[in-house]
Amino acid sequence: MLYNGEIMNYIGKTVEIDFKNALKEDKIRGVVLPSSTEKVYIIKQKSGYNVGILKENIISIKEVKEKIEQVEIVKEKIVKQDSSKKKILICTIGGTIASKIDYNTGAVSAKFSSEDLLNLIPELKTLANIETHTYGQIMSEDLKNKNWEEVAQLIYTKHKDYDGIILTHGTDVLHYTSAVLSYMLEGVNIPVVVVGSQRSSDRPSADTTYNLLGAVKFITESKKGGVFVSMHSSSGDTEIDIIAGTRARKMHSSRRDAFRSINIEPVAKVVFDLRDISKAKVKFSDSYKLISSGKLEKPGKLSNDVYLLKFFPSQDPKIIDYLKKEGYKVIILEGTGLGHVSGDFIPQITKAKDVLFFMTTQTIYGRVNQNVYSRLRQIKDAGVIGLEDMTTEAAVMKAKYILGKYSKKEDIIREMTAPKALDVGSRTE
Repeated sequence: MLYNGEIMNYIGKTVEIDFKNALKEDKIRGVVLPSSTEKVYIIKQKSGYNVGILKENIISIKEVKEKIEQVEIVKEKIVKQDSSKKKILICTIGGTIASKIDYNTGAVSAKFSSEDLLNLIPELKTLANIETHTYGQIMSEDLKNKNWEEVAQLIYTKHKDYDGIILTHGTDVLHYTSAVLSYMLEGVNIPVVVVGSQRSSDRPSADTTYNLLGAVKFITESKKGGVFVSMHSSSGDTEIDIIAGTRARKMHSSRRDAFRSINIEPVAKVVFDLRDISKAKVKFSDSYKLISSGKLEKPGKLSNDVYLLKFFPSQDPKIIDYLKKEGYKVIILEGTGLGHVSGDFIPQITKAKDVLFFMTTQTIYGRVNQNVYSRLRQIKDAGVIGLEDMTTEAAVMKAKYILGKYSKKEDIIREMTAPKALDVGSRTE
């Protein structure tokens, strides 16, 4: 007899379902998740993976009483120090790296504190003195200017007490955060490493461990400050890329090696001997030599008057008029190829006297060159300023930072085009 109950009665509960499939009758146990249709039950298994079961195939379903330990969030934790090792702060912002299965709903959510990660990866303590701090459990797409300002201020306040700071962060907008912190913390004299994970920390395929170990190992051997990203170089665990914060980009939605260094080689690679973590080696590249030191100033405010406009064929150029009326002061144009937009955009750009336009390229790799075609020179003459090989994400966050400091056009143009934190190179890889 088919089961006729309602899905809503079981959401968030652990159940055992007896069902029939194409081969035989079977049973499955897990937490019932919300489903977009009452015809399918979505079950979160202990492995962390979901499975869908057609309601019509369910023979029976029963709730299973299981005691599940919930995570207790520890705001800040200091552990026993070893004077021979460097001192590193791990600060949790949120994201998949700080996530696990929420057994109240069965979904993956930001639940781990920094201390949970430290307990999960005890090898971290063998490499350095680790202290932890929890800023929040925020999924990265929910980050706002206020959060970046607070994190920058936190680092500014604590940086003198540590040899390095690690920020655990969601991967989807990790490269936006690494870019904006590169500008807000320009001149920081310790490594600040943003670390993400493509798989939640309690899954067998999690990349959390080596991304974090790579960040710690890099900090212990680095002689320069700055903002960096630590993520897998390949699908295996033997090599981690350390990428300049202004050059990182997420290139895949799910692979463990989703991040790439754009238009410049990674500043370093951490190579692991999987049999002995202590034998890990850091290989610094030529781009590491380009990192310059400076003086860290107190972080300021970020502006919301920046808009990213991605050009596409047949796009209505009147979008420029709308953005001007909405009060945007800087528009980052992401053009095609070497920095193209259609000819009917040029009059609209020319009319928008109060708006500054900067150009990046949709191609990701390569650079804007406004001197190759006549159309490109027309776009330049209309007032659009090319940003060389700067990534679009870095351009957006740099504009937010600069508009927070300057109001005069000449100051904004000077600062936007001046190379900062390796964001513009003299040549493109």
